[in-house]
Amino acid sequence: MAPNAFTDSWEPCPSGELTGMVQRAQSVRRKSQTTSFTIVGVLVLTSCLSLLYLQFSTPSANAAGLACFEVQPLLGEYHQQKLTPAMSQRIDEHLAFCAHCREQLEAIQNGTVDACCGEAAACATP
Repeated sequence: MAPNAFTDSWEPCPSGELTGMVQRAQSVRRKSQTTSFTIVGVLVLTSCLSLLYLQFSTPSANAAGLACFEVQPLLGEYHQQKLTPAMSQRIDEHLAFCAHCREQLEAIQNGTVDACCGEAAACATP
């Protein structure tokens, strides 16, 4: 049998060497986990702050002082140009920021929603 270089020169580890290796490996693992958690935390915090910034920095649909529930009943008259210039201007400003009310107005302009009542079915106008 040929001599084996690994088994012939094997010597026991000095006392405490294995414990030290395990402790160093655990320390490296903890540092890696801490770094990963820190990166994830920073990303989550950055995302939240970005959303808050966007929410409060962009003009709202209520920028003209009109809410959707106030604008929608007036869209028929707006389309028929029966409103005062001041009210039409306020609705223009609202429509600039509100996609939902723009869609309602487009439906009225296309004839898919009745201008007098805002419903899909045609109503009898007086």
